[in-house]
Amino acid sequence: MRNSRVGGQSRKTFAQSDAQSAQKITVKDDDGNDVTPLSLLGVKAAASAAAGGDQSGAVSPKSETSEVIESHQSYSRSGWSSGTVSPGLGEEDAAADGAALEGAPKEEEDGEEDTRRMPDEVVLPPTTEELELPVSFNLSETPTIWLLDIAGDKVGDEYPEVDAVRAENTKYEKALKARVGNDKYVSRGAQTLNPLLKTKESYMPPSQMKDSGCQSSAWDIHDVSASAQESSTVNEGDALGGSGTRRKVASGGDSLESSESLAASLRLVERLVTQNVFHDRHMMYRGMTAPSGEGEANRRLEKLWSFNCDITNGRTVSAMCWNSVRQDVLAVAFGQFEFADQKEGLIVFWSLKNPEYPERTIKNPVGVTSLAFSTKSPHLLAAGCHDGTIYVYDVSKTDGSCLKSTYADGKHGDAVWDLQWVDRGTERGESLVSVSTDGRVTQWSIKKGLEHSDLMKLKRVASKGGHGDAFISRNASGTSIDFYQHDPNLYLVGTEDGNIHKCSCSYNEQYLDTFQGHSGPVYRVAWSPHHANVFASCSADWSVRVWHQEYSAPLLVAQPSTEPVFDIVWSPRCSTVMATTCRDGMLGVWDLSTSLLDPVTSVKLPFHPTRVLFGSTSPVLLAGDSNGSVHVYRMVGLEGVGGTEEEQRKRLDTALAAKDGVE
Repeated sequence: MRNSRVGGQSRKTFAQSDAQSAQKITVKDDDGNDVTPLSLLGVKAAASAAAGGDQSGAVSPKSETSEVIESHQSYSRSGWSSGTVSPGLGEEDAAADGAALEGAPKEEEDGEEDTRRMPDEVVLPPTTEELELPVSFNLSETPTIWLLDIAGDKVGDEYPEVDAVRAENTKYEKALKARVGNDKYVSRGAQTLNPLLKTKESYMPPSQMKDSGCQSSAWDIHDVSASAQESSTVNEGDALGGSGTRRKVASGGDSLESSESLAASLRLVERLVTQNVFHDRHMMYRGMTAPSGEGEANRRLEKLWSFNCDITNGRTVSAMCWNSVRQDVLAVAFGQFEFADQKEGLIVFWSLKNPEYPERTIKNPVGVTSLAFSTKSPHLLAAGCHDGTIYVYDVSKTDGSCLKSTYADGKHGDAVWDLQWVDRGTERGESLVSVSTDGRVTQWSIKKGLEHSDLMKLKRVASKGGHGDAFISRNASGTSIDFYQHDPNLYLVGTEDGNIHKCSCSYNEQYLDTFQGHSGPVYRVAWSPHHANVFASCSADWSVRVWHQEYSAPLLVAQPSTEPVFDIVWSPRCSTVMATTCRDGMLGVWDLSTSLLDPVTSVKLPFHPTRVLFGSTSPVLLAGDSNGSVHVYRMVGLEGVGGTEEEQRKRLDTALAAKDGVE
């Protein structure tokens, strides 16, 4: 029936095209304005009828149907198919058209049946009578679509329930004021009674005394001292829980290689051979022999050797620290400072007994960015990582056991750039403090696993004269930390904003003081070990600054190069000596009593140095670089004159007074 109607309607549409074009439809809105759109009715159908007709006037059913479909599609796109105007079909016309098309022959192409069919529903254009009928259109607004809806936390004076809101706020403020001293809030203390002690006595007879004597020659004394030295060397490797021997025994197989006695023997032989090679340099390292040309007029850094091996090549030295008991054991951490191209972390332990290969290695899944040995428990080593994890290793064990922070334990959300063990006395013991670029200064306790408490959440502060500063984030990123040597509750924190904050463990809401001067991230801040009020800092703004905690402005500003200064450290032997490392490869040693603007001596490294460290008991300087090596230099003419703590403090005050007049 639809196909019959389409064919009949096609011919009628062409005949009525002129009448349709002459019909005028007026569309008005609610205000009476004429908003009639331009009519597209019948334009495409009329064009198809004018160009598609046969010269003989015969039109096939197939061509008529396709033309009508085109006319209908064009008519539908003009807007009539929306249901505003709905022309109907007469029952008689539908029956006649259906009968006419039922007997129409089907066309075939290439011997196959034509499977094309008409659309399921066809909307026909209106007739002449339907076009004469009045047409009405109603214009209305589209519904409002909310892309973001945030509930407000404030009300205005015109809000209907503003009085109720004010009453609730007044009630809450009264409850806060009445909290202190109110009967509903009672503070009570509790005391646990200690059980009575029992007295227990024991008796031990006195030891029997016996006189004995022996004779020994010089050769006997030499043999005994050599044996004691070898035994101490072996025990030092055992204290680290590993072996420095890296060679395999080809003839013994797995059974010989796993033999503890064989491993100890190989380690001993390797160290004896190495000490024979490095004997003269070891004597210079200890300060027992002086290099040639020593004196203040010939100040320099003389290289002794480098700690490196095949497993450290190509890595970046990110941290170094000495063991507090075995002061010849050096821990070196490797990690990337950049966010891209991250490698797995590594910690190696070097000993003066064998500068050729580390005593032990610890692999980490992510890069290690900070390192610190415990002072009270020297077998504990804390390591901060690039992903915010903190590990505490027991280096006396070989099973790899360690404590590890998780997000449930308060793990940092970003890289841990500095760690420090802090001794808080006999009652509170020793705790670990870390600082990260997530803005947290966190204290860790290892008595029952890793338990944390935040000492400070760093907040950004406006610069001097910057009243209109707008911050994207209010959190500040911490990069370095150092505790005050005379008070374990006070500490300094360097930030990426260039500010240095003085903080207290007793106040976690505000800073005690803020030192502003750097225009780039502060990479290191360090208290002077000889002066209680002086500290130094280095930054990416190419500068080194020396501060006094009672003055907001720096006492000394120096620029060693036109590259960022990565690290700065004070000498433990002389109050006026410090060392710096720069990205341009320069390792410099400063003596403030000689020059306040330039280093007294410097060396150029093939790879830029990243960390610097003075020897704890020897006149040496260590510098780690970006290629995995730790270079050991003997300081010539820079050891310092020594003296008491008061003399050291006065010497530094005199050097700084030459610049700023501060005593």
